[in-house]
Amino acid sequence: MKTKSNLIILFFVAVFSIFILFSTTRVYAGNPFPPDDVIVSADTVFLGDSSQIQVTVKAYPLAYAWKIKVDFGDGSGIRTRVCFIDSILGQCTLNFPHPYGTIGSYAVKVNVCDKQNITLCRTGRATAVVNGPFVCGNNTLEPPGEECDDGNTVSGDGCSQSCKIEHPSPPPVNNDLNPLQANTFGELFRDIVGAIFWIAIILGPLLIIAGGFMIIFAGLDGGKIILGKKIILYTAVILGIILIIKAMADFFAPDVTFL
Repeated sequence: MKTKSNLIILFFVAVFSIFILFSTTRVYAGNPFPPDDVIVSADTVFLGDSSQIQVTVKAYPLAYAWKIKVDFGDGSGIRTRVCFIDSILGQCTLNFPHPYGTIGSYAVKVNVCDKQNITLCRTGRATAVVNGPFVCGNNTLEPPGEECDDGNTVSGDGCSQSCKIEHPSPPPVNNDLNPLQANTFGELFRDIVGAIFWIAIILGPLLIIAGGFMIIFAGLDGGKIILGKKIILYTAVILGIILIIKAMADFFAPDVTFL
């Protein structure tokens, strides 16, 4: 039993050694495959900021080193760096910051080649955009610095002097029901109607109940019965009128400022 276990251990050790030897030999012999993929991205920036050119190389086998050559498209020359594939992610990523000197669009070209066999390459491309500093008030929207541009630098018209969208605040609502604190004729009228409405809401049901009790306990007194009916009828009519006036208060009372 022990001999069998030793044979199994020796078998796995041999397989692992062959794998290591094979991988090492392939590294020094040269990569037989170009990279699987080269992904290039470039940020859009304003003049004076450095563009970030990001290069991601996806390749297998994982043991190889790759030489990355970046042409920024502005005649400034080529930058070269070497990356090694991460054994977990199966890729390597490098960033190349580059300050462009003028406004415009630049064709970025990236060549990725095997460090030992430069004939095995793959090319990736991207466009780096450099914008000028935004000018507020020129009637041209220049994101990301501007949210709006209405052709002027005056606030209060929906687009502020710094070209940011203005969100108007809702008008103040006067709910204090105090006519003495009204600022417009509309507020004065609504405050008066509102005060009467709440008084009627409180007193109206009490009067109707009082009229009902007067009818119930009137006995054979016809005068009290008639008075109770009048109290209920008049109270209901007045409450209805107050409700209609309150519902139409905004229509009858526009907000005209006091002189």
